[in-house]
Amino acid sequence: MPLCIMEQVFLAHSLIGGVLLVTMMIFARAALRSSRTQAVVVMKTLSTVVE
Repeated sequence: MPLCIMEQVFLAHSLIGGVLLVTMMIFARAALRSSRTQAVVVMKTLSTVVE
């Protein structure tokens, strides 16, 4: 009986860890995408200021 409970706890923690991993990946992708577009905007404005 205790082994079954330990397996259930392990499975629950694994599922929660997987969900957290996926959400962190989504947020990291969104952060990289937004910082990349901000860098492009800054580079474009700097090139127009230099000209």
